[in-house]
Amino acid sequence: MASGKILVVDDDANLLELVKMRLESAGYDVAAMLEGGDAMAAVKTQSFDLCLLDLMLSDRDGIALMEEVHGVNPDLPAIILTAHGTIESAVEAMRKGAYSYLTKPFEPQDLLLQIERALDHRRLNSEIKRLKGLLQPVPAIRKAPRSAAAASLDPPPNPRPAGIVFRNSISTPPRIFSSRRNASTAR
Repeated sequence: MASGKILVVDDDANLLELVKMRLESAGYDVAAMLEGGDAMAAVKTQSFDLCLLDLMLSDRDGIALMEEVHGVNPDLPAIILTAHGTIESAVEAMRKGAYSYLTKPFEPQDLLLQIERALDHRRLNSEIKRLKGLLQPVPAIRKAPRSAAAASLDPPPNPRPAGIVFRNSISTPPRIFSSRRNASTAR
């Protein structure tokens, strides 16, 4: 059986009551509101797992209400419901943070599936945050100062410059060149 507390906001009282009954019969705890102002008051005082918001409410725009809700609880998934669905409004809702977008009339199974997915998504995100909190930051590895004993093990610097070996072909033996060789020969 499903569990979770869902806020439903729709200015159509009949649809609101129908959605509330459907969700309660599926095992959800439901708070139903007719206006966005009442919904914001509820969000500030209660904890919800999901909100279903009508796109066109009598007192405000559903997307604006979703943004206000996310201002109080940024992790609360929102599903936008509308009878006036357009591609533009769906894109805008998703871009501004809606989890999903359903057009009315919708099949009850579609609504329940979207709710289940949104709640699973929220649970997974909460688990990720919890696990990240358990991880301890790894201290930065810093270079320790060398002790005198370790410094004494270093070989002394070579006072003479190293020679350079050139190999030009298989038939010619390697030649060693050095700046001292040229200085010592008088040509």
